[in-house]
Amino acid sequence: MKVSLYVRLSEDAHGNELGVERQINECREYAETRGWSVGEVFIDNDLSATTGVERPEFERLLASQPESILCWHLDRLLRVSSDLERVIALNVNVFSKEAGWFDLSTPAGRAVARTVTAWSTYEGEQKAARQKAAHRQRVDAGGMTATGRPWWPTRPLGFNLDGTHHDEEAPALREVYDHILRGGTLAGSVRYLDELGIVTQRSLDLDAKAAAEEGREPVGRPWRASSLRPVLLNARNAGIYVYNGEEIGEAAWEPIVTEEVFRAVVRIVTNPARRLNGEASGGFGHRTNLLTGLASCSLCGHTVRAAWRRNAAGERAYKVYQCGGCKKVTLRAEWADSVVTREVIERVEQWQDELPKPDQAPIDVASLHTQLKALDASKQELAEDRALGLIDREQLRLGTARANEEIAKITDQLAEHGTGDDGPLFWDPDTLWQWTGDEAGEGYDVERLTPIIKRVCRSIVLTGPGKGRKDLLYGQHLVIEFHEPT
Repeated sequence: MKVSLYVRLSEDAHGNELGVERQINECREYAETRGWSVGEVFIDNDLSATTGVERPEFERLLASQPESILCWHLDRLLRVSSDLERVIALNVNVFSKEAGWFDLSTPAGRAVARTVTAWSTYEGEQKAARQKAAHRQRVDAGGMTATGRPWWPTRPLGFNLDGTHHDEEAPALREVYDHILRGGTLAGSVRYLDELGIVTQRSLDLDAKAAAEEGREPVGRPWRASSLRPVLLNARNAGIYVYNGEEIGEAAWEPIVTEEVFRAVVRIVTNPARRLNGEASGGFGHRTNLLTGLASCSLCGHTVRAAWRRNAAGERAYKVYQCGGCKKVTLRAEWADSVVTREVIERVEQWQDELPKPDQAPIDVASLHTQLKALDASKQELAEDRALGLIDREQLRLGTARANEEIAKITDQLAEHGTGDDGPLFWDPDTLWQWTGDEAGEGYDVERLTPIIKRVCRSIVLTGPGKGRKDLLYGQHLVIEFHEPT
């Protein structure tokens, strides 16, 4: 018997496809032990089966008229009854490595499959209800769980897991914020943490098993600009509880920095006018794909992400950039990376005599910090006056808005001042060519090239040539709009 494999992972935060790879391997072993031959492999990675978003590979599976289907568990293939009915219409056997055989050609088999799918739907709805209830509880408790500790999967920089301040890291993190306010860079902050011997906790978790096997204590990796940036942008450090990217309110733990300092640093770090000195763009972990999050889709405008195309045996064939929204636009990653780096470096060469020189005019940083503190005090007084009933809601809103406008002006001045102390080495075309790797395009220094691309390119739009097409043309399948050298 020949079976078609279908695997799916709802969420793949790092885009490494490890979850679907495990499903493929286990399903292949399951088929081999029964003497079945494996046909085409269909993979929907980082896609939910309950949100209504189209699953391209699921649709392709149905259209392929498979002889039979093998999945890791039935809920990887089906989560809602409407999808089950479409599979029943195929009149084929469905095998699940974890749940057994579903003979959809018989009333009994269809009844069992409908029952399993109904329970999968119920489980999803119950999970959503539990999450909402837990969230409401955490909001009321200032971000604390029923155990009396914050909802943190790993210990964040500066804090202990119970929400108290870490003796060494909290003062260091406070110094990093101050360093940025004084015009410092993320690279300088990373060097400061390295000098103190402060390392990441995420690496400790990843390396803990290997360390235990080797009989040693796990050692974290040094911080990088790409991993430190999202830490500084996390409102947790200012004692603000955040859920799903939305600030909910005051947290139950003590802040490491004031909200005034936090807001100022956020504006400095995220200011698009900030001069880039090879710092990474931020995000989770180390960037490995040059155009992920930078290039966009010509059809829906969503940013693209990296994905793999596979051969009939399910093996990785080549990498592509695929729209993260409509998923209808794809382009070979090797070609796209080569074109973008070539065009960017050629544009840099044209800019050599026109590059803007950073403004080194001195400003009174200490005075600006004092003004920020005064504005923060004014906002606190407004909040106290509102609590005492001395002013109404509208007066509070207007007063706070005026204070925030002044804070924005001051932090803009700090951002302009914060040009850093590293030389503009990355504008040297010869150095840029070295960062593009070898002649085959392998070994891109993504962390260094990313800020250059963001500085030179206003937009990168992929139109996609369609599957299998090889006559790719710059200006047709990939379009770049450049910034002016000012």
